[in-house]
Amino acid sequence: MSKKIDRLDEHSKKMFYEFVACNSNKTPRYIQGISYALGAFMSHCEKDSFKQITVADAINFYNNYECTKNTRVQYMVHVNLFLNFCVDEGYLPKNPILKYKQGLKASKKERVYLTEKQQELVLSRLTDFEFRFMYIFLVNSGLRREEFRKLKFIDVDLDERIIHVREGKGDKYRFVPISDELYIYLKRWNYERSLRYPVSDAYLVNKKGKGYARDVFYLFSDYIDRAVPNLHIRVTPHILRHTFATNCLNKGMDLKTLSTVLGHEDIKTTSIYVHKNKEQIKKDFLSVMNKKI
Repeated sequence: MSKKIDRLDEHSKKMFYEFVACNSNKTPRYIQGISYALGAFMSHCEKDSFKQITVADAINFYNNYECTKNTRVQYMVHVNLFLNFCVDEGYLPKNPILKYKQGLKASKKERVYLTEKQQELVLSRLTDFEFRFMYIFLVNSGLRREEFRKLKFIDVDLDERIIHVREGKGDKYRFVPISDELYIYLKRWNYERSLRYPVSDAYLVNKKGKGYARDVFYLFSDYIDRAVPNLHIRVTPHILRHTFATNCLNKGMDLKTLSTVLGHEDIKTTSIYVHKNKEQIKKDFLSVMNKKI
């Protein structure tokens, strides 16, 4: 749960825990998403009770909270869902943000990724080697979450400097070359892994020598949330996949190569990553227009 939920008044915490109890059949990721959105919303609005929420708070949050438009819309969806529950259970007389939320729409095909400065900040805060290794691996390979988790020890070939992705989306094989930065971390991980006396052929094993369970990614994201509380992006394997793709294009990799490495069937899917921020556009434009003929 978000620590920001614990800062609410007792009645609001009771409302939230009642919501969790009524949604016990939902996945931990679902509950965590609601918790994170509510915590961010209440903290930004500086409110300690759900009864204090007004439509002005929703407008303020949507216009000023520092994250992408799609993330803000998703947060508003979660907050609205929770407030509807509170109305249904009789905790609130009405949902104050219902009509405002209905007018919000997410931008299509927007991809959230970490900027270069954000990547440097995150890396500077990751003191735990295992989580740091996971971050370096994902941001240097672009693997999907389950592709990463299901890697076997034989799939990571340090001699050929290739990662074999044998259980990719649609059960299609591909390979990802190993960068210099990742190579250094892989060598250390192989040593750390050997000390865990693995009882599994999985490449990623916990301290008991068993393959990673899915919940390791929640722990990974939670760790980064705590390490970099003002990042305003929940860092997940999918976010790091977007970051990897953006980094590759910014460094000059052609779309066809990137499409192959990411495992996309259609290069149009990869072209979504061809995005530049405002400052980069200004820089590129002025570098041309200010040249003397």
